[in-house]
Amino acid sequence: MSIPPRKLASNPGAARISDVAYERIKGDIVLCALQPGSEVTEAALAARYTLGKAPVRAALMRLGQDGLVQPLARRGYLITPLTIRDVQDLFEFRLLLEPATAKLAAGRLGEAGVQRLRDLNRTDTALGTAFNRSNSLFHAAIAAAAGNRRITEALARLHDQMERLFHLRLRDGDQERGHAEHERIISALASGDGEVAERVAAEHIQNGRQTLMEAIFTSPELMAVRINYRGARDAP
Repeated sequence: MSIPPRKLASNPGAARISDVAYERIKGDIVLCALQPGSEVTEAALAARYTLGKAPVRAALMRLGQDGLVQPLARRGYLITPLTIRDVQDLFEFRLLLEPATAKLAAGRLGEAGVQRLRDLNRTDTALGTAFNRSNSLFHAAIAAAAGNRRITEALARLHDQMERLFHLRLRDGDQERGHAEHERIISALASGDGEVAERVAAEHIQNGRQTLMEAIFTSPELMAVRINYRGARDAP
C-alpha cells in the first residue's frame, strides 16, 4: 500500500513565525523568566513577544508536548511546576540513560569530538546562562557520539527540564566542581574506556542531585520560587 506524501505547510512563513515563538517562549521557560507554576495566556504571550496569537498557540501546543506547559480549561496555560518528585524523577532518568550513553560514546568521539568537549568545558567556567547552556551542549555532544538517535532526542528533552533546575541552583563553587567532573568524563571517553566513562558519568549525576537537593532546602532564593515540596504523586 502506498503512503501519501506528507503535506507541506500551506504557509511556510507562518510556520517560521511559530518556530520563533516556540524558541522564545521555551527560552524564557528554561531560564525561569517564566517561572514554574505561573499562569500565562495566548494574549499575554503574544503581547510579550510582539507576535500574533496563531503562532503563539502553535508554539504552546509544541511546548505542551515537551512537558513545559499544561493547558488550563478556559484559563490559558500553566508553566509546568517543579516538584521534589520531578527533581527525583529527572535524576533517576539521567542515571538510567547517561552513564550507559557515556559507555557507548567511549572511543567514538575522535580527536575533533574530544576537542569539542574540552572547548565546551572551558566555557563551563563562566557563570549563569553561559555555564548552563554549555553544560547542556556538553552532554548533548556525548549523546550524539553514542550514535543512537532516540537516546539523543530523549536526552535533549530531558536537559531542557534539567536546565530549568540548573538556573535555579547555580551557586559559587558549582561550576568548578562540574568542570573537574567533566574533565574526568572527557578523559575516560578519550581513552575509550567505557566502564570508567559509565562510572564517572554516574558519579557526576549523583553529585549534581545532592547539590541541587541541598540548594532547594537551604537557599532562601529557591524557597521563594514556586517549587511544590509535595510531588504530584504524593498528593492525597
